[in-house]
Amino acid sequence: MDEYILHAGTVEDDLTLDDYRDILTELRTSYSLQGMVNLIGSRFTKAWWSKIERGQAPFSREVRRELRAMYKISKLRLTAQEAVEAVREDAAVLQIGAEDAAEVNRIVMVGGPDGVVIQKIGAGSPMRFDADGRVTPVTWPQERTEDAPASDSTLGAVEAPQRPNSPQRKARPFMARPVANRTQEDRRLELAVSWSKVIEAGLAALEMEERRHALTEMLEAGAGGWRTIAERTGLPRS
Repeated sequence: MDEYILHAGTVEDDLTLDDYRDILTELRTSYSLQGMVNLIGSRFTKAWWSKIERGQAPFSREVRRELRAMYKISKLRLTAQEAVEAVREDAAVLQIGAEDAAEVNRIVMVGGPDGVVIQKIGAGSPMRFDADGRVTPVTWPQERTEDAPASDSTLGAVEAPQRPNSPQRKARPFMARPVANRTQEDRRLELAVSWSKVIEAGLAALEMEERRHALTEMLEAGAGGWRTIAERTGLPRS
């Protein structure tokens, strides 16, 4: 998952005001005020940079952001307001654990068509959040053991929550579902078929391959091995 993370963390500045003054002083040993403006296409004029240098204008967030760019160090982390400023107005919003937006202290920004799974630690079940705003409970696949009863492991399955002292449901047969990679999913979408149809076609192809293999064995083994092969594959005995 790490390769998808573009930014993570809070907005605290890792540099002090004195650090920014030192950066400006060092830049001025190599550039004139106009040279600084031209270096990154600053939004501030030469006169404004002169005021900053003389202590007559503040080291605002935008000033600090530009100084970092000029000095070629890591970018200043965005505030929550800056982060969502360019987000589409129709983007889906999932609000968790805070009825009042003023209580929100984390923002997760996700792009692309894929759903994400979110779980609040210590409360509730994991939820799948899709790009269209749908939220569905998720049941993770589980290993079957001799001591543990079988359970439904279908990812994305929606189940009603169990109420305390409610009658226990009958255990459903264990069912494992393979996970497709992006290329396989794209191929399925191109064919416009369901995963059940893909699985059925795959099983049919494997069964046909097994029968062809059995026929080859029959031809090599002769009539003596025919009955055994027919019983194993379901081919007619004569």
